[in-house]
This record gives sequence, C-alpha cells and structure tokens, in this order.
Amino acid sequence: MKIGKRLTVQFAVIVGLILLSVLVSVYSLASFNARYFFYERLKERVFIVANIFFEKDELSKERIHAFEEKFQRTLPLEEIDIYDDSRKVLFHTNNHPSPLSNKIFNSIRINEEIEFSEGQRQYIGLHYKDNEGNFFIVASAIDETGEKKLNFLLLVCVSVYVISLMLIYFFGKYFSRKALNPIIDVVKQVKHIKLSNINIRVSGGKNNDEIQELANTFNDMLERLQHSFETERVFINNASHELRTPLTSIIGELQVSLSKERNQKELTTTIETTLNQSIQMKDLVNSLLLLTQIEDYTSTQTNFNDEIRIDELLLDLKQNINKRYPEKIVKYHSGALPEESNNLIIKGNKLLLYSAINNIIENGIKFSNEKQVICVLNCYQQKIKIDVIDQGIGIDKRDVESIFHPFFRANNARGFKGHGIGLSISKGIIKKHSGKITVTSSPNKGTTFSIEFN
Repeated sequence: MKIGKRLTVQFAVIVGLILLSVLVSVYSLASFNARYFFYERLKERVFIVANIFFEKDELSKERIHAFEEKFQRTLPLEEIDIYDDSRKVLFHTNNHPSPLSNKIFNSIRINEEIEFSEGQRQYIGLHYKDNEGNFFIVASAIDETGEKKLNFLLLVCVSVYVISLMLIYFFGKYFSRKALNPIIDVVKQVKHIKLSNINIRVSGGKNNDEIQELANTFNDMLERLQHSFETERVFINNASHELRTPLTSIIGELQVSLSKERNQKELTTTIETTLNQSIQMKDLVNSLLLLTQIEDYTSTQTNFNDEIRIDELLLDLKQNINKRYPEKIVKYHSGALPEESNNLIIKGNKLLLYSAINNIIENGIKFSNEKQVICVLNCYQQKIKIDVIDQGIGIDKRDVESIFHPFFRANNARGFKGHGIGLSISKGIIKKHSGKITVTSSPNKGTTFSIEFN
C-alpha cells in the first residue's frame, strides 16, 4: 500500500473513531436523559395516585380536584397498580394488573423505591407507608415519544457518521496527495538521474520542510557518489597508465630479443630489465590491493588490536632506515613526553602503522635529495603528535590538498621515481588508527607532515 493511501486510511480510521465516540456519547446521553425524565413522570404519577387513593379524606376539594385532573392526563399505555402488604390488588387501571415477581416486591420493600424496565416498558415501584398499613404502588408506561425521538436521533447519528466518513476519506485523500506531491516530484526527478547526468541535483521545493531536507540529503549523497565515480575513473585511468608502462617495456624488451639471435650478455640484460619492470609492476599491484583494503577495512581480516608504543616504533624505523641510507640522515627527537609510558601506547596494526610512517619518512628523504629528515615526537593533553620535517622541494599550496589522492604527483615531483600511491596508503592507515595527518609546506623550503593520535 502506498504512503498516500495508507495515510488516508489511517486518517479516516482515527477521525472515524473519534467521531463515533462523540456520536455514541451524544446518543447515550440523550437516551439516559429520556429515560431519567420519563421515570420522573412515572414517579409523579405514583404520588398522584397515592394522594387520591390514600389521602382523599385529608385533602381539600380543590386539591382533590387538581389531583384528579392530573390523574386524567395519562402516559402512553399507562398501567398503575396498588397492592396491600400481602400483595393483594387493591387498585389497577387495566382489567388485568401487570404480573410482578416476588423478587421485585422484595426489592421494593428493601429499597423503598426502584426503577426497572422490561422491553420498552418502564416501571417504577414505591413502598408506600400509611396509617392504614404498608402498600405497594407500581406504575408503568411506554415512552413512545421518547423512543421515536431516540430512533430519529440514531438515524441522524448513523447518517452523519456514514456521510462524514465518506467526506473524511475523500478530503484525506486530497490533502495527503497534496502533501505528498513534493515527494512525488522528488521521485520523478530522481528517476531521470543516471550515471551520464549524475551532476543534476534534486529540487525539494521552496518550503523549508522535511522534503527539502530529504532533497538536500539526496543531493549530498549524489555529490559523494559523483566524487566517488570521478575518483574511481581517475584511479582506473592512472592505474591503467601505471601498469601499461612496465607492461609495454616488458613486451618491447621481449619483442626485441625475439627479433634476432642474441648472445648470452644481451639475453641477460633483457631478463634483468624485464625482471625489474615486473618487480615494479608487482609493487604497484600490491600497493593498489593494500589501498583498496584500507579503504574497505570492514572486508578485511586485518588485526587492529596490537598495543603499539609510538616511541619504540620510531626508534625501530630509524634503525632500519640507517641500514639503507647514510647514518644520521634521519634524526629523532623526543620533546614533551608523558610520565606514564602507557600514554604513548595506541591500539592498531603495528606493521601497517610502521609502513605508513616509514613511507612518509622515505618520501622526505627522496624529495630532499637525501638531506637530513627530522622526526619529532611529542605527547600533550593525551594526544600523541609526530612531526616529520624535511628540507626538500616543498609543495605548492594549490597541490597540498591533492597529494593524498591516489596517483597524484605535483609538477615539481614528476622527475622523481614513484607512482603517487604512498601518501594515499599512509593517510588511510593513519585514519584507521583514529589519527589525522596534516601538511605545511613551502616550495624549495621543505615540508612538515604532522600526525596526531587521540
């Protein structure tokens, strides 16, 4: 069931129940009042009969005449019976008095006065005490006028209820459709958005309401999707280009080798060149796989529960780098450190974090033409901060935000060996460790990478 129809039905049911409760209350109140006032009239008839039958000798002629006039104005199908204490009939208005059970007489005796009904006939019974003894007076009648009025009121209530339900349904349908029209418009707009025109944005109308908020949310999602598609397209193009280069070199070397007879030295050179290109391609593929896994960490089984002491990790890095580069090319400083060594521990994957920081340090060495790189560790306000400071070529301000994109290489970095993936991998790993990385740089003056862990 569509939302519009569901809203209409729910609205009709809720309002219908409220209206039904109101109409039932009106009818019940009217029925109660009708019965109450008719019982009051019956009670009045009982006292008129009692005064005429028992008090006649004590009343003046005028009073007797007044009671007799009232007695003549009977109620519809009225019956009045008087019984003595032994339940013998002393007076009745019809030839045959109404048969009453012993239970009713006992109830009248106990309660002095009772009201009850059988079918449409309403009764009132009175235990009348006189100096001549105790008597039972029972009056009954049918409220024909009241019943007609109640039946008419019931017909009116049913008619009002049915007509109101129809009006409620149709008006509810109209207003729900009117209220949902902006959503229908949004749906129509969304249906026309495809990959080829993903730059189109949805309009939620001029009202600052939930539908506008929905449209804004959808536009934000489209913005992210467009960015993801563009990033993926650039990623695929760059990856294809980077893979094509070593493949082309390998194919070229092999074709040249097969074009004519080669001596052992030439074949060895070809094999070495092919092997180097294959190793580069393997490194590139491994980097791409690692980058993909980091971006989608939930799909990997990588352990992120190692307890890593950052100061020890940096010392291990320095020792390993010294084996590949001249000693003192990386200088390590520890600034403000906490008294408790536990404050230098973070949870994560030691190998990945080692790789991320190592990559940043080696980038500094590479782009500094192997000048000294300084690594500074500080810990303050329960934050761990690592600064990697180089004296290299620097980064232009307009390129700072792009250096973490896969395959991006600034103009002044194109002469250096690499694929432009390392920083993307490092940023992804640091992010998975609840850290962040920032860059400050000036062309030809060096670059500082700052890594913070909370």
